[in-house]
Amino acid sequence: MKIVRNVIVAFLFVYITSCQSSISDAHAWPKPKIIDQTELDIYISAAKQAETIENIVERCLSYPNMPGQQWYEGYQNYRCNLLSVKYPEFKEIKTLFDNHGVSGLEQVFNEALEAQYQDIDRVEPLFILMDVFDASQSAYELASNWYEQAPDSIFAQAALGSTLYAQAS
Repeated sequence: MKIVRNVIVAFLFVYITSCQSSISDAHAWPKPKIIDQTELDIYISAAKQAETIENIVERCLSYPNMPGQQWYEGYQNYRCNLLSVKYPEFKEIKTLFDNHGVSGLEQVFNEALEAQYQDIDRVEPLFILMDVFDASQSAYELASNWYEQAPDSIFAQAALGSTLYAQAS
């Protein structure tokens, strides 16, 4: 009986180790490309040239790819256009609420919601705008005040939810 058990264990060991080697061979990482000094010098020269451009989007678009790196088509344009989008910071949102109340915030957030579906070059502006509602006490107080004044507002609910989630995390 011990012999049969040992044969079965040996068979399973050989089978498992052969499967592992074929799995690891099939999913092996590609070997990294070695960058030579000439490629690196060309890259650094082009990057320095890009740094001289004043406009942030044009500067971003003119940066070369690192040697051996390829972005998906359209990614660089997409990424660089994100740099040009300016969203209000918390202080601006708070001032807007203090000066214009719920209607001021609702207008800004409605515009962000419309832009999210109409302007494909702007990436999720509503979610980026909602990032001001973090775990800070001031963000919680603003979200709570907004919610108290407009409990049916989906934006006020989301703002309060964002602060509560951030505080719990």
